[in-house]
Formats: sequence, structure tokens, C-alpha cells
Amino acid sequence: MKRLLFSILLLQFAVLSNAQTVSNEMPIGTVVAWAGNRAMLPKGWLVCDGSQISKDNFPKLCSILGNSWGPADAELSVAKLFYLPDLRGVFLRGVNEGRNDAYADLDAEKRGYKVSTKPTNFQSNQVGSFQTDTLKQHSHKFASPINGATVSYSEKTQVHADFGSTQTDSFGGTETRPKNAYVYWIIKAE
Repeated sequence: MKRLLFSILLLQFAVLSNAQTVSNEMPIGTVVAWAGNRAMLPKGWLVCDGSQISKDNFPKLCSILGNSWGPADAELSVAKLFYLPDLRGVFLRGVNEGRNDAYADLDAEKRGYKVSTKPTNFQSNQVGSFQTDTLKQHSHKFASPINGATVSYSEKTQVHADFGSTQTDSFGGTETRPKNAYVYWIIKAE
């Protein structure tokens, strides 16, 4: 029994040591999904919640992020604070960088800052830019009787009427989204 307990403890230590090694090898600025409790974040990681944080406390992270995730209080060279990414409630998407095939972001140049004091402060096709939700423009048409004509069907007879075209009423939920599950997006800060 003692041997089994020792083996379990040794295994747990190996797992924790390996996890810490992997964490130390990740570069500052790496964003990953965290499926744990917010209060149990690994050392050196912060939740991507859009907080302003001190440049003095996280100088390497500040040099990597700069003003990518929101305008600083002043020029970055004299600012005391900078923004963490605010990734709450959003899906992540790779920067388009001129891609022009079937997977391109057709609205890449219309992206903007989430946090901005100027509504025209567009960041466009860069890390830190956001898009609002949308549904690709489309319509649904179906045939309907014109002038109040009625159409009835039975097993053997079919009455025909003149048909026109109309559209469906709107339907659906409050957003367009795939099935999803919540996680915290966290960033390696030190």
C-alpha cells in the first residue's frame, strides 16, 4: 500500500513538474483556453478580460501587446497602463493578412478596436481588431397564390392558381453561432 501511495505521489509530482515546464516554455503573450476555475489560474497567467494593467508590473507583456488591444492613456512610451485583450464572449479568428481565397475575411478592412475613445479609430486587418456579429445577406422566396386564389390538394385532384412570389417572416435567435462551451481565454503575462 505504501508503495502504491508513493507511486501515485511520484506520478502527481511528475505531472505538475511537466505542466510547469510546458508553461515556462510558452512565450509571453500566448493565449490559451483555460477550463478551470478563475481563482486557480497558473502563476504568470491573466484572464483576457480587457483590464488595464500596469506597464511597470508587466513590461515584457506590454512590449509585446503595445496598443493592439486598445488605446493607451497616452503614447505607449509614456503610458502607465495598457489593455489586456478582452476575449470574453467572442470566438477567435486568425488575421487575414491579404488572404483572398474561399476562407478570406471579406470585411477584414472594416474591423475596429473594441475599446476606443474615437468611433472612427479602425485598426483593420491586425491583431486586436474586432467585428460585430452578422449573417450573410440572403432571402427566402416561395410561391404564393395571387389575388386571394386558393389552392387545394387531394389524393386525385389538384387545383392550380396563379402564383406570385413573397418572402418569409424573420426567424431565429438573437445571434448566429455554432454550438459552443465557455472557457476562460488566458494570456501568459510573465
